[in-house]
Amino acid sequence: MESVTRGLRVLQADAAWFARAQELRLLHVSTSADLGANALKLCLGQELHADNHSLYFGLEEPYSRSSDGWYSRGQSLRKQYAAKQEGLAKAGIALRPLAPAVKRSPAILEFTELLQDVLAALSEPLSGVVVVLAPKQVEPGSPLMDDVRKLITSAALAKVRWILIERDLINGRALVDELSPRALASEWWRDEAAASLDFAALIGPVGPALNFTPKYPTWQAAGAAPDVEPPPRVDAPTPPTDEQITAAGQSPAFVKGGGQALQKLLLGGALAIKEGRHADAIGLQQAAMSLCGAMGMLKAQLINTLILGSYFMAAQSPKEARKTYEQAEAQAQQQQLKDEEAQANLALGMLDSLEGKSQQSMARYLKAGEVAEASGNHALAIESWRTAGQLAFNLKANDAAIQPWLRATNVATTMDPAEVKATSAAECSRGVATILRSRGQLNEATAFDQNAFRFEHGLPQSSPVPNA
Repeated sequence: MESVTRGLRVLQADAAWFARAQELRLLHVSTSADLGANALKLCLGQELHADNHSLYFGLEEPYSRSSDGWYSRGQSLRKQYAAKQEGLAKAGIALRPLAPAVKRSPAILEFTELLQDVLAALSEPLSGVVVVLAPKQVEPGSPLMDDVRKLITSAALAKVRWILIERDLINGRALVDELSPRALASEWWRDEAAASLDFAALIGPVGPALNFTPKYPTWQAAGAAPDVEPPPRVDAPTPPTDEQITAAGQSPAFVKGGGQALQKLLLGGALAIKEGRHADAIGLQQAAMSLCGAMGMLKAQLINTLILGSYFMAAQSPKEARKTYEQAEAQAQQQQLKDEEAQANLALGMLDSLEGKSQQSMARYLKAGEVAEASGNHALAIESWRTAGQLAFNLKANDAAIQPWLRATNVATTMDPAEVKATSAAECSRGVATILRSRGQLNEATAFDQNAFRFEHGLPQSSPVPNA
């Protein structure tokens, strides 16, 4: 779609030029959070460029004021180097093993020495390194740009070049200006005007009273266009009966045109809310809910009820949003759909918080955590308890705040470390540490700070933690 590919072509050209132009020290890429992963993939792909003679390493670790992430980036770089060493050996290119890690403080010093070791380990035809820094999250006020500036201007890392990918919050353009003409700025943003046109073309016409009965309510083989009478075929398959469709676990109404109508309603509502046409979006979403119910798709109806609540919130109609979320909660309880029940409670807790009903809000968040934990959705439970704890902490109710945060950290210790990394468990652990430190329990606070480091870096509980 042109709304995405227009910027993609610009970044492709800039990244390819950076691979060729060895005099460039920095390629700075500005993009959005939803395009960040693809921007990283495109930049790393330049390692295969015909004119490239560098190893590329991609690092997505977050950067915050409390944890700069350089230790974790070093660990990631070592793993990537080992994989490249093994792969290049098959092509007859030998890279020597890296020296064992030696703890340095600050951790950026250890990272710098690691890059020097990588440079010393290269052999022909490789002559340099490109580090692609693409942190998924950068906390405002963190000194990321200062660190990047030190690395780029380090004489010891003259053969290391850098690609910095920033998502949504852009702070690196001043660094590009400082390094000019040895720096290149690029960007990849979705063209919102073109995106709306693309979206509208995908949906097709959606009238105010969409007819749920398709124009040609017959079985359509795979590949048939919607709202188009299929041409006669000599070898056309025999259409399945309603009984056969039901036996296959599908709704006959969905297969025979209802699915196409539902797609139009949902996409039409999403486009309307994006364009600020709240009444249209609500009407289309309500119609989608009704259609799901008519087709017997009760879970889909519930999910779309939750979406409708968010549309009412966007339309500044909190009373209607509350009614909708309460309806969703009741439906979820009736159908025993725990995840959706937890999400409804989170939404109702948000409404209570916006209305200044702190006690009711916290009760909703705690209930959401309990329901999510019962369903086995530990990530949702942790986020629910984090929100409850943060609400209490903001009200200076430390005793009330520490309990849900402790529940979150306890659950996190039972999970796979890689899964914990994607949750908010680290924030909960740091919250506990802050409260314990205010009480003078310094050793206990340190233990929770260390756990926070393990959580956000995906490390097992037994892993050592570098000194602060």
